[in-house]
Amino acid sequence: MRLAYTAMGQYPALAVRGWQDPCGDRVGFARRLEVAMIEDEPGSAHPDSANPSPEPLEDAMNRHHRTVGLWIPLLILAGVADVLAAESSGSSAERDIEAALQRYTAAVKSGPVDAIVACYTEDADLLQPGMAPLHGRKAIRDFLAPLATQFAVESAEMASDSLQVFGDFAFQWGAYRQTAGPVGGKPGRYEGRFAAEWHREADGAWRMRRLMVQPVQSQAQ
Repeated sequence: MRLAYTAMGQYPALAVRGWQDPCGDRVGFARRLEVAMIEDEPGSAHPDSANPSPEPLEDAMNRHHRTVGLWIPLLILAGVADVLAAESSGSSAERDIEAALQRYTAAVKSGPVDAIVACYTEDADLLQPGMAPLHGRKAIRDFLAPLATQFAVESAEMASDSLQVFGDFAFQWGAYRQTAGPVGGKPGRYEGRFAAEWHREADGAWRMRRLMVQPVQSQAQ
């Protein structure tokens, strides 16, 4: 039994003396494929080799299997490391977005308006029922500025129910509660749902690219 090369000199073939399978072939396709996998290993027969005597097939196959056995654990470890790195990156992004949400909530309660607006991207959209979408920081600021002088926010809470991060973008759903009312007047309690699209910008900060709020109930205190 010996290892020989085809006329093209690229793929080896297995020459077997005195043996044929029931189909009349000297060797099956799977056997040829295994031999092809070891053609470039040290010690394999090759037309350009200084030593024309081919390495015994069984020795070459055993060496090949040992080499593959060494690589498999390394590949598994590399895959595990990639998964752990991705999970760590995702957890870090989630913490940063949660911190950004709480900064926004604090700005809604205490102001100033510019602190609220700074939580949005330049091209952000603010969507609320019963009014046209507000597009861009200027439109959002122009809407909030007069409200800040007319209304007082006693408390504000925003809690996330779900957060999905996709690289530099993230989508969040949750609930909000506010206690607010006219300056000097009786406050009311406002609750609802919100959906936010976040974008991590060039400075590394997460800002809202789109915020949609949907009140579910309000009650005067």
